[in-house]
Amino acid sequence: MNLELCVDKIQWEQVIAHVPLRQLSFLHAWEWGELQRAYGRTVYRFLVRDGQVDSAAVLCIVIPLPLGKSYVFSPHGPACTAAGADM
Repeated sequence: MNLELCVDKIQWEQVIAHVPLRQLSFLHAWEWGELQRAYGRTVYRFLVRDGQVDSAAVLCIVIPLPLGKSYVFSPHGPACTAAGADM
């Protein structure tokens, strides 16, 4: 498995479209990351790849803290596709 940075909205949405509804949240949406970016936060989107199959999508938001510190938040964790459900 490989973790790859995703900068393509269409590719992200294609992976999210294969996530079972019971696991899906609006917090996995591309637009949620863009809203966080508008608030000045750094946003990373990663795809988990197993060969040629995208098995999960992970949205990571860097939240700044006082004293120059920060933490990374992934709302609702990775969104696993049916192919990645047994991860």
